[in-house]
Amino acid sequence: MMETILKPSTKFLFVWLFTSALMTTFARAQSAGSFMVTAGAAWINFPWSHSQEIRSSSAFGTFDSAGTDAQVHNTFAVHLPLTYFITDHIAAEAVLGIPPTLHLAAQGNMAPFGSGGPALPLGTLQPVASARVWAPMLLAKYYFGSPESVIRPYVGAGINYTWFTNVDLHPTLAGALGQVAGPGGSVHASLSSSWNPVVTLGATYNFAKQWSLTGSVTYLPVKTTASFNSVAQNGSVVLENKTRITADPIAFFIGVGHRF
Repeated sequence: MMETILKPSTKFLFVWLFTSALMTTFARAQSAGSFMVTAGAAWINFPWSHSQEIRSSSAFGTFDSAGTDAQVHNTFAVHLPLTYFITDHIAAEAVLGIPPTLHLAAQGNMAPFGSGGPALPLGTLQPVASARVWAPMLLAKYYFGSPESVIRPYVGAGINYTWFTNVDLHPTLAGALGQVAGPGGSVHASLSSSWNPVVTLGATYNFAKQWSLTGSVTYLPVKTTASFNSVAQNGSVVLENKTRITADPIAFFIGVGHRF
């Protein structure tokens, strides 16, 4: 059996050739003119979510329900970032995805007609509403390192527009408001839309010629006004209820990207 023995100079040349081949594999993975599609999942956390006290207005006056508070539950979402590299370091990114359903919980006693009127106990963080949230983002990102780097950290900032659909109240709350609306009346619920700033930081790991793994943390200060009103059969608002909700989510994202 013949055994091949590499001399030190030959070993050095072999290592150099292997390293050069590896770097060539990753070359231009994230360079000017390249386009990358990433698909992954985000854990959306709401560590600071809270609301103002519920304010109710009717023919009896305007009253604040002392001690009432609403919070947003954490959830998962599917994100689809689309990234275009304008230069080797600067990229524009649009973040789309499948809108998740958010669940709101509340606590305290809702007294829409003041302390002398009937109260609706909300309990301790009981579910009160759900809604689908649409929150696309447009970001400008700066990538450190070079296009040949296997690991490239980045920072980014941009803007987001958030709106809500399919806003549904919990049957207990909807039933109580329906009684106020009277025969033939209805209950209308909505969450206001908003423009919000976005900041993000993360890194990509280029593990193949056209494939990469991305992880990021993104923060956007979202606030919305929740309205849930009792409307009489003739269309007039019998009871108007509002509260300002501060969500301020933090999204932890991980995904796999493909470069074109």
